[in-house]
Amino acid sequence: MTMKQITLILFTILSISSVSISAQETYTVKEVQAFVNDINTNDNIQIIDVRTPEEYAQGHIDGAININFYANSFAEEISKLNKEKPTYIYCRSGKRSARSSKEFINQGFKNIVDLKGGFIAFSRYQSR
Repeated sequence: MTMKQITLILFTILSISSVSISAQETYTVKEVQAFVNDINTNDNIQIIDVRTPEEYAQGHIDGAININFYANSFAEEISKLNKEKPTYIYCRSGKRSARSSKEFINQGFKNIVDLKGGFIAFSRYQSR
C-alpha cells in the first residue's frame, strides 16, 4: 500500500467517525428538572409533543406543538419546523419521543432534547 492510499483510508475512517459523533451530539436526554428549567428560561426553544391529539387534549406542556408520532404526516409536519432552534420533544413515557428523535436527526435538526420519563415524569414533577 502506498502512503497516499493509507492517508486516504485514515481520512475516510476519521470522517465516518466524526459524522457519528456529531449525530450523537445532536440528541440528548434530560431529567425533568433540567428540561423544565430550559423551557422556562429560553424563549428560543420549540417544544414538540409527539403523543396523539387525544393525549395532548388531556394535558400538555404549555407552548407545546402536537405532532402525532403515529400520523402518516409525521415526517412532513416536523419538516416544517425550524431545524436550527433547540427542539425539545416528549411523549407519554419517553419511548415514542426516543423513537421519533431518529426522524428529527435524519431531517437535520441541530439540537434535540428528549424528556426522560415523558409527560408522566413532568406531571409528577409539577404536582410536587
